[in-house]
Amino acid sequence: MSLVALPACLALLGAAAGPRVLLVPPQGPRETAVPVQAALRQGALAVPDATVATAAETAALVDDAAAAGVACAAADGACWLRLAVLAGFDHVVFVDGDRVVRVTGDAAAPTVSSSPTTGTNPAAWAAALRRAFGLEAALRVRPQPPGAAIVVDDVPRPVVAGVAVVFVAPGTHAIAATAPGFLPVDRAMMAAAGDIVDVVVELPPAPVGPSAASLALRWGGVGTLAVAAVATTTLLAAGQLPYLACYDDDAPAGCAPDGDVSGFANATAVAAIVTAVAGAVAGGAALGASVLVE
Repeated sequence: MSLVALPACLALLGAAAGPRVLLVPPQGPRETAVPVQAALRQGALAVPDATVATAAETAALVDDAAAAGVACAAADGACWLRLAVLAGFDHVVFVDGDRVVRVTGDAAAPTVSSSPTTGTNPAAWAAALRRAFGLEAALRVRPQPPGAAIVVDDVPRPVVAGVAVVFVAPGTHAIAATAPGFLPVDRAMMAAAGDIVDVVVELPPAPVGPSAASLALRWGGVGTLAVAAVATTTLLAAGQLPYLACYDDDAPAGCAPDGDVSGFANATAVAAIVTAVAGAVAGGAALGASVLVE
C-alpha cells in the first residue's frame, strides 16, 4: 500500500462502524514478537465491530512511511497515530514494556489508555488489549493459605504459584475460597473496565475440637467421679441408716458406742471418705490430663 493510494483506502475503511485498529509490530526477537503480535490481533478482533489491519498491511504502511522518510519509534503513539489516520485507521495499539497501549483521537493531543499484562502467555497479552479498550477487567486472587481452592462467579479457577488470575467483565463478582482446616470465605469484589484488582483472601483457621485421647480422658474422669459419688453415697447409706435407728425408742441391740451398729457406721463412714477422696483425685487427674493433651 503506497501513501498515494491511501485516500482511496480511507474512503473504503470509513464505512466501518467500529474502531479501525492498527497493530504496531512488537520489538524484540521474532520467536517472542510473533506470538505477541498474534495474541494482540486476537484481542483486537474481540473488540465489537473492530476492523484490524493485517500484518501485511502494517508492514506495507511501515515500508511506505520509511520510503517517505517517516520512521516512528516503537512507543511513539502520536507518530503511529498520524500514520494510522493516513491509512484510514483511528486506533493504534503497541507494546511498551509489559503494557499494552491504545492511542486514539487527535494526533496532536491523543487519548492514551493502557493496561499491564498479568503474564507473558498469549492469553495475557490479548486480555491486556481488551482491558486497554475498556472491555474487561482482571482479578488477581491470592488466597491465604496459598493452597486454597478459588471459585469466581461459581466457576472453579486454577491457582498457579499462589495466584488465581481471572479475566472478567466490568462489574461485581463473587469470590469463594475454601481449604481443609479453615473456615470458608465469600467476598464480593467490584472491578471497573481496564482494572487489574488484587484480592487477598485470608481464611481463618477452623475451630479445633478435642482429640480422641482428650475425649477418652475427659469421659474417664467424669465416669470416675460419678462412680466415686455413687459408691460414697451407698457406703454412707449402708452404715448410717441402721445407726439412725439407734435414736428410736425401740433401738436395736448394738447401738452402744462399742456395739456392732456403731462400729459398722464408723467403718462405712471412713470407707466413704476414702472413696470420695480417691475418686476426686483420680477423676480430677483425668480431667486435667484431658486439657493437656487437647
